[in-house]
Amino acid sequence: MGIENKLDHYFSCGLNCLLRGAHGVGKTTLVNECFTRNGLVLGETALILSAATIDPWVDFIGVPKEVTKDGKTYLDFIQPKHFSEDKVQAIFFDEFNRSHKKIRNAVLELIQFKSINGKKFNSLKVVWAAINPEDDEDFQYDVESLDPAQKDRFQILIDLPYKPDYSYFVKKFGEDWASSAIDWWKDLTLKMKKQVSPRRLDYALEVFGLDGDLSDVLPNESSPRRLSKILREGSPRQILSNILNANNDDHLKEFLNDTNNVEACMPEIVRYKKHMKRCLPFVRDESLVNSIFKNNKIKDHIEETLQSVGSYKNPNEFEETKELPKYLRVLSDISKSGSDKAMSNWATNVLSGCVPGFMLLSGAKATIDLLSNSILERYDINVVDQESGKPKSKNDSYDYDNFSISQDLENLEKQIRKTNQTSERQQLISESAFLIKNNENKIENHGVVLNILNSFCERSQKKTIHSETTLDNVLYLSEWALDSFSLSKEEISDRDIKNLIRRIPYLFTKCLIPQIESKESFSIFSLNKKAKIFNSLIK
Repeated sequence: MGIENKLDHYFSCGLNCLLRGAHGVGKTTLVNECFTRNGLVLGETALILSAATIDPWVDFIGVPKEVTKDGKTYLDFIQPKHFSEDKVQAIFFDEFNRSHKKIRNAVLELIQFKSINGKKFNSLKVVWAAINPEDDEDFQYDVESLDPAQKDRFQILIDLPYKPDYSYFVKKFGEDWASSAIDWWKDLTLKMKKQVSPRRLDYALEVFGLDGDLSDVLPNESSPRRLSKILREGSPRQILSNILNANNDDHLKEFLNDTNNVEACMPEIVRYKKHMKRCLPFVRDESLVNSIFKNNKIKDHIEETLQSVGSYKNPNEFEETKELPKYLRVLSDISKSGSDKAMSNWATNVLSGCVPGFMLLSGAKATIDLLSNSILERYDINVVDQESGKPKSKNDSYDYDNFSISQDLENLEKQIRKTNQTSERQQLISESAFLIKNNENKIENHGVVLNILNSFCERSQKKTIHSETTLDNVLYLSEWALDSFSLSKEEISDRDIKNLIRRIPYLFTKCLIPQIESKESFSIFSLNKKAKIFNSLIK
């Protein structure tokens, strides 16, 4: 039930109401309008009195006058006209807790029994009052505290919120100005709202209607120029509503490209899923990231959208084509951000639920099992053609047998694990590559080469591995070893791949994953169709 309906109901029931609220929220206006709606005439059947200025004797009991009757002379009281005619149905004491104590005590009887000194006002139905809060933390009011006996005379206590009353502003200024002004007020900081009361906002619209300068009415810190612009052109929320109704994506994109419009409209956008579907894809990436950090409704919507696309074999068939690439790109950026670990983990988890093997891209630490599962989820395994076999030796002058070469390779691995010098490890990798290149067709033990590579990557930083010459050697050895691994199998099972990854986790995470992602394939591994589609959407 709205406040107007409540007041009408309590008036019809003859209940006394005490309205409590900060300055400028419209307490007096609400009462005035209620009395008028219920057919009362102000000054005749309804009295609105400033409690701080009334005199209980003059205003209620009357002015003493000498009267002679039947030969006897005595003092009697001449009452005000409205009481002498006994027409008053409603009395309202405005600023009741700013009145003198003797006034508050004098009207105790009037409030409860509708009488003064036993004299009954037969037409009086209700006595209402309005006060400012006595212990408001935001405003320090110069008011007196009502004692419990005074408060207890009022059956109804209504607390009025500190905000502009939409229906009042619409009645007085029309829907466009009312909506624009209230939207502007809602966007003010809490500190500024204290300086711009709803009543001051009322003054501002009156002055604007008279072609006045709003900076003469409002604090400069509240951006009066912005209010003037909004009143002329409409509030961002109104403009957004018009664009959405017109179903014009070009205008929507242009409008939401302005971060001020996004900030002003985001509370409205997140109210409805249909608005988020329409609007969020057009919000700039950095603005959307900020909104995700601030609003759980946006997080939930994005998470729900990406979870639903995870079930599609072909993500391009997903109906929300505008939303998908936007969310993928933004969450990918968040997952790589180190500013908020909780948000980064959230983004990684959401993307892992829809993007095949996303954990491989996030750089997050993972167990061997998770690494293996992600690789199988993201990559196709291509068996090397048995007929083509391994490349032939480029130099037949080296006449090592397989056993001798394997021993040399094992020694190289031991040295890689032993040395603490980066340059020595790089030299040992170079020697390993040289040995393989000249004896490719004589080596059967690809496992020792995989061990060399994994030991080197385990003990080396990424920048060392990816230095130009070293990377060439590592990639050459990796391709030869993986091709040899494939040639040793009639078919490659998931278990074979898991065992392989268990053997070379550091090689994979520090070297091979970036290579497969950039080239879309390397040796026996290639991006599967779904991963390629997601890659294109993220980019």
